[in-house]
Amino acid sequence: MDRAARLLAHPIGVESTPGAGSRFFVEVPLGDPQEIVEEAPPEDTRTADLAGLRVLVVDDEISIREGMQALLTQWGCEVALAASEEEAVAAARAWGTPGAIVADYRLGATRFTQTFF
Repeated sequence: MDRAARLLAHPIGVESTPGAGSRFFVEVPLGDPQEIVEEAPPEDTRTADLAGLRVLVVDDEISIREGMQALLTQWGCEVALAASEEEAVAAARAWGTPGAIVADYRLGATRFTQTFF
């Protein structure tokens, strides 16, 4: 907190009264609403190369799989999902060789032991 405050030139402080408590604060200058310039966000071209990429997502948590699918689909990827090693192998065999695999580091208690291709 102290480093961020120094970088932004916003002083931080504390006032404490024994038995009554403490008050911590950050002094932030008021801005002038008339000086706000709305700019269009810069176009992000980092994901342009991902369009059409086949990605196999392997995770035992459905919320993670669905979140990755939403993100990767938004980036133009084709996505296959699997909840286990067995599902991943079946998906890869049915779908073909994926261009990338995003896998949970600790997929339940199992490890990947089979070859996809």
